[in-house]
Amino acid sequence: MKDMVDHLRLLVPPPSPPVAAGTASSFLEFEEAIGLRLPGDYKEIISAYGDGNWQDFWFLLNPFSANPYRNLQLQAPRDDASGRNVLSAERYLRNADAGYPHAIWPDRGGIFPWAVTDNGGRFFWITDGQPDAWPTIYYPSRDPDYKELALSTSEIVYGLVSGELPLFHEEFGGDLPEAAFAPAYTGA
Repeated sequence: MKDMVDHLRLLVPPPSPPVAAGTASSFLEFEEAIGLRLPGDYKEIISAYGDGNWQDFWFLLNPFSANPYRNLQLQAPRDDASGRNVLSAERYLRNADAGYPHAIWPDRGGIFPWAVTDNGGRFFWITDGQPDAWPTIYYPSRDPDYKELALSTSEIVYGLVSGELPLFHEEFGGDLPEAAFAPAYTGA
């Protein structure tokens, strides 16, 4: 995974300095506050890039972001079912649909959000086992169908940014300009 973060840094150099980047101690404090350890490569990406957009339409949820729509803690509250943030919207969907396929954190093996797109796509880790081995569930733009990706966070980010993982191409086809698929990061 460290190699993928290094590849990502070569493909898209991080901003200097990054805005709202985490440190080892700030991540430890955050993880203790929510009661969940996060994948190491996710923490490396946030520490390197901070808060911002990838390819002008998706972003990683960041526990240190001042933007409430990008702040991981505000988008993943433990028991909120209001539907006003990423995780509570999933709880709302689960409560409305008896066939909802996933447990939701803090339930054992529940999904926990880590990235979103401007059009409603959501990336969730399945919090079962060791954090560095968590697979990801991707729901495209409020679609009930999802894809499970047995890749690390950094493999997904690198794959999306490099175009090697064609999730967005499959989802949008020709509806977005090719520039939206170029390797890019814009800090907050």
